[in-house]
Amino acid sequence: MNAADRQSLDARVLVLAQTLEDGELIREMLTRAGIDCLGCGDAAQVCAALAAGAGAVMIAEEAVHDSDGRLAEWIGWQPVWSDMPVLVLARAGADAPEVAWAMHGLGNVTVVERPVRVAALVS
Repeated sequence: MNAADRQSLDARVLVLAQTLEDGELIREMLTRAGIDCLGCGDAAQVCAALAAGAGAVMIAEEAVHDSDGRLAEWIGWQPVWSDMPVLVLARAGADAPEVAWAMHGLGNVTVVERPVRVAALVS
């Protein structure tokens, strides 16, 4: 793999949405904004893609617990100088335990309530 390929992988956003349709919509929005992204079907795919390289992870609140701690474990393996941004797409008004766990267990977490405006998602 050449340096340009590695840099491209290191800048992409990994998306694990609540539904396949939501994931496709998110990927379309990000792609239109010039942001490289990869849709993942489950936490195992997110972790495999993280191993290849990524700049951020966007995960639905409902998928946080489905990761069985794998995502937190992978993020814990990062070098001390690394700080993987994780965006949790949460249900509006919900104070779900998954969101609290993500904020504590995943490190650099930003919670974005759904539905989210395209401009907010892209930024």
